Amino acid sequence: MWLQSILHYQVFGVPLWIILLCGLVGILIDIDHPIAYYWIRDLDGRFLHTPLLIASCVVLCGCGAYIGGLLIRMVLGGKQ
Repeated sequence: MWLQSILHYQVFGVPLWIILLCGLVGILIDIDHPIAYYWIRDLDGRFLHTPLLIASCVVLCGCGAYIGGLLIRMVLGGKQ
């Protein structure tokens, strides 16, 4: 019962999920260091940094396009 009230409380809604997601991504970005050190010794210690950089740039550009489209729709007053 108390878990449902915590889950439906607005303070723990989207901001908490964003904080948890960013924390998880911040930890997972460095998971390639132990993988390269213990299992795959032929690779550089940062072999996942470049693909993650490319993926995060794509997500950032997509968010910018989405926010830009929303702003243009709000400013120009397009169809609703």
